[in-house]
Amino acid sequence: MSRRAERRSRLGPLRWLRLPLAVAMLALAALMLLPPGWFGMGGIAPELLTARLAGARPPLVVDVRTGPEFAAGHIDGALPVPLHTVPFRVGELGAHKGRPVVLVCMSGHRSRVAGLFLRLAGFAEVINLDGGMAAWRAGGLPLAGPPR
Repeated sequence: MSRRAERRSRLGPLRWLRLPLAVAMLALAALMLLPPGWFGMGGIAPELLTARLAGARPPLVVDVRTGPEFAAGHIDGALPVPLHTVPFRVGELGAHKGRPVVLVCMSGHRSRVAGLFLRLAGFAEVINLDGGMAAWRAGGLPLAGPPR
């Protein structure tokens, strides 16, 4: 059996997905390069977020990093929703549409992409953590361990 035939048999009916997946990945990469204002959401400094979390109307914190990144340390009470699952979990987050939503990733790029999905889904107040978890850690702010 030739190498080409062997690859075809391994991929089977899924081989037609290669092009759409490649296009989707390129589109996400392009979105990550856009300036923050293009997404129509504001930012919040880590220190201000700690104050808002202690306030009367705390925002929902959604962490869009991968599972291992989240497990290594996250903001207490953050909901883990990895970026690649955001489009499929927008409905699940819909119960929080009336609440401000703060999106968190390592540097602030992936959370901007997630913010676009939430804005398109009708979330009114979507906020990006300025500098992401890197800025949170640099500020010496508290981290929670694995989710309880």
